[in-house]
Amino acid sequence: MLNSSQNILVVDDTPDNLRLLIKILSIYGYMVRPALDGELAFMAIEEKLPDLILLDIMLPHTDGYEICQTLKQSPETQDIPIIFISALNEVFDKVRGFSVGGVDYITKPFQEQEVLARVRTHLMLGSLQQELQVKNEALELAKTSLENEVQQRTLELVATNATLKAEIAQREQYQTEKEYLLATVRQQSEQLHGLTNWLMNHYQQERQTVAQIMQNQMTDQLSQMKNDLHRMQGVLREDDETLPHHLHGLAQRLADTEQVMAQLTATLTQPASFENELNQNPHFNLSPREQEVLQLLVSGRANREIAQLLQVATSTIATYRNRIMRKLGVTSTAELVHLAMRHGISKR
Repeated sequence: MLNSSQNILVVDDTPDNLRLLIKILSIYGYMVRPALDGELAFMAIEEKLPDLILLDIMLPHTDGYEICQTLKQSPETQDIPIIFISALNEVFDKVRGFSVGGVDYITKPFQEQEVLARVRTHLMLGSLQQELQVKNEALELAKTSLENEVQQRTLELVATNATLKAEIAQREQYQTEKEYLLATVRQQSEQLHGLTNWLMNHYQQERQTVAQIMQNQMTDQLSQMKNDLHRMQGVLREDDETLPHHLHGLAQRLADTEQVMAQLTATLTQPASFENELNQNPHFNLSPREQEVLQLLVSGRANREIAQLLQVATSTIATYRNRIMRKLGVTSTAELVHLAMRHGISKR
């Protein structure tokens, strides 16, 4: 299986070592680029980033540790895996090698299977690391997108919550106003009903007073009639010429008494004109609920709105309206309003 997409940079100042590594790795499809020193290595890296670097420790002008440390300090090259190369007779400081960023090491003379195994392992690890980095970047992007979405949803929920609170406050205010209106209508109805009863009692007392006065007048008239009769009896016995005069006076007294009795009868049996007006007052003839409906109708409210205020069906309000119109003898809402206003029930 060829690995043409993966390239390896081999840095060694010994040409034989370079040729051997190139041969081993090329057979397995890797693209291998050689470099005899650190300067050539940096030029090759700048031209194209390798997937893996095999780096000799002993190089002219500088050593492999310094080259590795320099590469690990650059963001562009810090993720390239570096395997150190050392000879058996050379002192290889493993601690230093790993501390400057090396991932592994191989020794000279090269063992083909060892070289291939270490190269494959670290190329695979590097590939997995790149995939992990890509996935981490995708995960971070998804996280950022999710956070933005959560923030947007939160803002929408806050706005919805504020709207809901405003609607609840508005409904509470509407309920308060409705209760206040109903209480006001009931209070006005009760006050008007009480005033009507007071007026009825007051005028009933006045009627009784007038009747008492007329009764006193009748008593006076009857007393005078008795006196006239006594006089007539005396005159008849004396056979006086003044008899016609006394008879005329007696007839006049009888006529006056008859008139007073007629007035008294009319006063006691027929209600006063103002009492008739009170009996025609809508608030006096209607039930408390009908009075509430009438008050709201006169105030200009529609059946549906009155139904909401009184918490009943709209059809129920229509039934109340028809019943009120039938009781008051009107055939239209306009006549009903006119009659109500004539009796002092004006729009509020």
